[in-house]
Amino acid sequence: QNKDINAAAKKPFVDSKKLAWFANLNFRRAVAHAIDKKKIIEIVMNGLGYPQDSQMSPSVGFFYSPDVVKYEYNLEKAKALLQEAGFVDRNQDGTVEDAQGNPIEFNLYTNAGAEERIQIASLIRHDLTELGMKVNFLALEFNNLVSKLTSTFEWDAIIIGLTGGIEPHFGKNVWVSDGGLH
Repeated sequence: QNKDINAAAKKPFVDSKKLAWFANLNFRRAVAHAIDKKKIIEIVMNGLGYPQDSQMSPSVGFFYSPDVVKYEYNLEKAKALLQEAGFVDRNQDGTVEDAQGNPIEFNLYTNAGAEERIQIASLIRHDLTELGMKVNFLALEFNNLVSKLTSTFEWDAIIIGLTGGIEPHFGKNVWVSDGGLH
C-alpha cells in the first residue's frame, strides 16, 4: 500500500507531452491568435463589450496598463507559429501533431450552469478546431470542477471566473507561480 501512495505522490500533475505543449511560448501564442475575441463579444455579449488583453481591465485605474502584448485574431499567424514550433499535421488527418507525432488533443472544462462560459468555451473549441487541435469540451458540476482544479489536478484547461478587484495583490494566489490557483 505504501508503494501505491509513493507512486501516486510522484505522478506528475500534468501529462508530460501536454506540459511541453502548454510550456511552449509559440503554442500559447498560436492559441491566443486563434481565439476570435470579437466574435465572442458579438455572440455571447450581443456586441456589448471590448476585448481585454490582460488580467487588469481599464476600470482598475492605477494598475491598468494598455502597454501589453495584444494577440489579434489571425488564424494564419497562429498556424505559422505552430509550424515554427514543430506542430504540423503530419498525416493530413486534420489534427496537428507535435514533433513526436502526438496529436494535439486536450480537455477544456467549465462549470455547468454558467451559460456565458459554456458559450465562450464552445466558441474557443470551434476556433482551436480550425487551428487543427482537438478540444474535448465538458461542462462539469461546480464542486467537481473545483475539485479537479484544486485537489485532483485532473484537468488540461479550464474556463472559470475568479473574483478580483482594483488591486492585483488580491489575486496573488493566481499570479505567483507557487500560488494555489496558478
